[in-house]
Amino acid sequence: FHSVLNHLLLSLIEKYNRDHGKKHIERYGRLLCYDDCTAWDLTEYTVIGGDIYHYFAKAKTHLDAPPVVGAQQLTRRLVEAGHDVCVITDSIMLPTLSDYLKTHYPHIDRRERLYRVPNAEKAAFLNGMGWDVFVEDRRENLIGFMGTPYLITTPYNAHYTDFPKLLRLGPIDTAMSELERRLEWQLTPVN
Repeated sequence: FHSVLNHLLLSLIEKYNRDHGKKHIERYGRLLCYDDCTAWDLTEYTVIGGDIYHYFAKAKTHLDAPPVVGAQQLTRRLVEAGHDVCVITDSIMLPTLSDYLKTHYPHIDRRERLYRVPNAEKAAFLNGMGWDVFVEDRRENLIGFMGTPYLITTPYNAHYTDFPKLLRLGPIDTAMSELERRLEWQLTPVN
C-alpha cells in the first residue's frame, strides 16, 4: 500500500519536520528529507529516535499522504480493462486505509480487495489467490512470488543489487508511468 499507492513517508516527514524541525536542523544542518531515509530503521535519522514511529499510529499521517504519482490513473485503467486490483498491507490501520482508498481510489472495491497480510506472508498470500503482478517497495516481500514481481526503487532499497534490473521500477515519482508502459498490453479493455 505505502510507497505503491500513497507516499506515507512524505506525510510522516512533513509532520516530523513540523514538530521537530528546529532540533533536527541544529543537529543535522537541515530538515529531514525523503532521500535521507536510506534504511527501514528511521530512528537513526531523527532527533527523537523510536518516537518517530508514533506518527505511523496516527490516522492523519495516513490520510494526509499524497497518492503516488500515476497510481490513480494506472489502477483505474486496470479496473476499466477488467482486471482486479488487490491492496495488501501489513498496517494495523485498515479502517483508515479503507477511508483513504474511498477518497483517492474509489474505483478499487475495498470491501473485497483490501487485506491485512504480514509482510513475510505477502508472496504466499498472493500466490494462493492466483495474482499475476505484485508491486512492492520491500524486496523481501517479493521473494517467492510466482507471478511478475516489481520493486519500486526507494532510498531504503536502492542498495539492493540482487534483484533483476528488468523488474526494478524507477523512483516512486516515475514508477507508475513506467509500470503502465510495461503493462500496456494488459490495459486494453476486455470485451
